[in-house]
Amino acid sequence: MTQTKVKYRIRDMVTGLYQDTGYDKRGLHCEAVWSKNGKTWGKLSDLKAHLNLLQEQHVTISPLWQIIETEASKVEKDCYPATALV
Repeated sequence: MTQTKVKYRIRDMVTGLYQDTGYDKRGLHCEAVWSKNGKTWGKLSDLKAHLNLLQEQHVTISPLWQIIETEASKVEKDCYPATALV
C-alpha cells in the first residue's frame, strides 16, 4: 500500500497567490506576505501556528483564504476556508 504525504498551503481566492511565512510590518498595519509559489507546511499544526502568529500581529484571517491540501504529486486534494482553523 502506498502512503501519500499531504502538505498544506494558503491561497488567496481573489489573487490566486499563495501565502509565504511571516508578515510584512513596513506599513501602519501588519499584512500577510504573498507570492506565486508561497510556503508549504508539512503539518496542519504548523499551519495553524502560522495563522495564530498572524492573528497575534493583528492580521485578519480572511474568509477569502483557502487551505489547499496537496499530495506529493501536487494534485489538489481538498479546499476549505482558512477561517475554519482559527
